[in-house]
Formats: sequence, structure tokens, C-alpha cells
Amino acid sequence: MNTLEFNLQSKDNNFNLIRALAALAVIFSHSFILAEGSVTKGDPISSFFGTVISGLAVDIFFLLSGILVTKSLIDRNSIKVFTISRVFRIFPALLASILFCILIVGPLSTNLGLVEYLFHPETKSFLINNMFLFDRIIQFSLPGVFQDLPYPVAVNGSLWSLPWEVLMYSSILGLFIVSKKHILKLLVAACIIAYAGWGARHIFGIEVISPVSLKLITMFYTGVAFYLLRHKIRMTWLTTAIVVAGYLIVKDMSIAKLIWPATLCYTTLAFAYLLKGAILKYNQLGDYSYGLYIYSFPIQQLLVMYFAPSAWVLFFLSTFLTTVCAMLSWRYIEKPCMRLKNTFLPSSKTVKESEPINLVDQLKAENKELRNEVEALKMELELNKQ
Repeated sequence: MNTLEFNLQSKDNNFNLIRALAALAVIFSHSFILAEGSVTKGDPISSFFGTVISGLAVDIFFLLSGILVTKSLIDRNSIKVFTISRVFRIFPALLASILFCILIVGPLSTNLGLVEYLFHPETKSFLINNMFLFDRIIQFSLPGVFQDLPYPVAVNGSLWSLPWEVLMYSSILGLFIVSKKHILKLLVAACIIAYAGWGARHIFGIEVISPVSLKLITMFYTGVAFYLLRHKIRMTWLTTAIVVAGYLIVKDMSIAKLIWPATLCYTTLAFAYLLKGAILKYNQLGDYSYGLYIYSFPIQQLLVMYFAPSAWVLFFLSTFLTTVCAMLSWRYIEKPCMRLKNTFLPSSKTVKESEPINLVDQLKAENKELRNEVEALKMELELNKQ
């Protein structure tokens, strides 16, 4: 049976490509915002989806993170392994991007003298405030940089979502720390709470937290829910067509918002696992999505400052330049750091990696032990009779 559980075992998927396309969607959306200075106008595709396409892309990032990060935690069953893996995946490339903004973008665009700029308190705080990804202190500006652009001051607006990504990772890790034994039940409870908040807002108009915060939490925990139900979710094109058609039928009804996270999640997974053939060769290139996401905004702002291109020209120029940065980031920072993390992990010779937490497997193992005990008792009775 072609279940999600079966597909999650395979590396033949299109996650790298989907994330890259999502990152390109962010670049596309930002091109119109940064070239024209209007957040409300949006890009030409927004009207079709009913939302800014960059927001849709971020939703996909969080859905996929919910599935894959939860799988990583459950499979590895280790706080240390999970934490080190996440740190080495996020922070080295992030630090390089921050330094890129400070040492290259800033000097090319500030209206201050170079010495004054470099020693300005705001330059130092840009590094300190952004490298740890605490939501409340993310800093988008550098001294004297991008002061007179259509979308002024912001150096790297894309950083806004990264603290939420880290917060979601921390939330499932926190549940794991609270009770490793009952982690699956705690994750189920967290999914229910997230969807209850989503339903309360879109059915009853009750807002407990900000709409953006609620959306990111719901998207992430929708991904978690899909992972928890992986053995029951069948991946077929027929089901995909039914899911999409069902959503389009109720698109203008209040229920549409309620089912949107699950609809988007299933559709994304369908493209990840059901598309086969030559498209899978993209994986040979690498995972450029993170680099595309964290370098595009400052590059776009530089292009607007020096050349004032139209939104479409800005999209194509920035896509080319950002792709170059993303490729360099993947080859010389991200990929080496992912290998380097293994030196900080327990050796397989000394510490056997924990088995994935699976209730069905646990019950089977316990049942096998009981059968063995019964067989041993039978043999003992036979010997006593003799």
C-alpha cells in the first residue's frame, strides 16, 4: 500500500525541489514589493491564491518542517542528536548571511562613512540580535542603509520567519523532554490545540494570538499530524484530485479556511512523492532553498538601489545572483557543516542509535516476549510430565 509511512522511508522525493520553488516564490513576491514599495498591491499571482504567494511559500516550509523534523526526532529518539542536527543546519549559513549583509551589502549602500558605519552600535547589534533568532529582537536595519528606497530601511526582511521555525523545533523538543515515553500522545494533544485555535478564529472569530502566529503554528502542527497519521494516509493521484476538487468546491465557504492547511499539506506531499522520473535528478544538485531564502532580500534591495529595475527584471536578475550565492552557501557552508556535525554526535561504536518510537512495534515486541514465555512454560510442563 502506497502510504505516507512507506514513502517517508524513501529518499526518492522532490522535497529539495519543492523547497527551492517555494524560495523562488518568495523572491517573486518580494520583487513586486521591493520594486514598487507596496505591500498591499502584491504580485500578479496573488489574486488566484487569495494570498500573497510568499505567504503560501512560507506555509509550505512550515508544513514540511512539521513532518520531517518530527520524523527526525522520533526516529533518532535523542535530544542531543536532534539539537545538534538543527543547530548545524540553521546557524552556520545564517551567520554567513548576516556577515554578508554587514560586510558587503552595508558598505555598498550606507550613506555613512565606512569607519562610522562599521563602528556604529547598530551594526554590532545587527549581528548580535539576529544570530540567535529570538523573535522579539530580530533587527532588520543597518545604519544608513537603504534609506531612500521604495521599501526603505529593511536589509533582510526574510529573517522574520526563522525565529518561528526555531520556536516550532523547540516546541516538539520540549514535549520530548517533558515525557519521552508519552511523546506521541503529547504531539497529538499539541496538534489538537493548534487546530482548535485555527478553528476558533475561522469559525467563531475568536483570536487568542496574532493571525500570523496562529497560521505558522497551525501549518507546522498540521505537518506533525500528517506524520502521526502516516500509516493511514494513502498517497495517490486520485486522492489528490479528490482533495483539490473538494477544496475548490467549498473555496468560498467558511469551511475552506478550516481545511486549507490539510489540503495544502496533502497536495505538497503528492508532488513530493508521486512525481517520478527525471525530475528526481534535481536532488543531485543539492538543497539550495535555505540559501535562496536568506540571501535574496538584501540582493534585491541592492539591485533596486543601483538600477531601479521593474519588478519582473528585478525577479530575474535577483534570482540569478541569489542562486549563485545559494550554490556557494550549500557547497562551502551548509553541506560541510552537515558533515561536521557528525563529529559532535555519539559514535555508533559506543552508543547505539535508539530505535524509532513506534507503538505498533512496541506491542509486537511485547507480544513476542509473551509468546516466548508461554512456549517456555509449555516445555517446562512437558518435562515435568515426563
